Amino acid sequence: MSTIFTWFGHATLGLETDGYKIVVDPYFTGNPAASTTADQVAADFILFSHGHFDHVEDVISIARRTGATVITNFELANWLGKQGITAHAQHLGEVTNIRLATSSLPWPCTAPDYPTAPMAAIPAASCSSPTMARKFISPAIPACLATCA
Repeated sequence: MSTIFTWFGHATLGLETDGYKIVVDPYFTGNPAASTTADQVAADFILFSHGHFDHVEDVISIARRTGATVITNFELANWLGKQGITAHAQHLGEVTNIRLATSSLPWPCTAPDYPTAPMAAIPAASCSSPTMARKFISPAIPACLATCA
């Protein structure tokens, strides 16, 4: 299995492993350091750490276009759900095996023939107020999502 790690600019990262694409903190629109645009990015999963515009700017547009599941903290997952986005609320200290395959089974279940990537949420030292168009939406606890493998 090969793994490709891409820095897209600012805090925006890409990880491709075994054909699955993960985007972290997608901020392409308005990002002078971005090496591509939001409409060119493929994603199976989107991880975002907190709700500042420079981490969330393109979450909704990429998730809607690709059908990616978004993994973030509880407050932001609820906010995304109200936008019609499939999101998983990753609680601090929780380890979730992200199923890297598509099936009719409810997420986040796993099956022996589906590869998984264990993810954990650990506290991060930043405030996490989600913003869209740089407007405050609601308070949230920031989290750093890390792989456990």
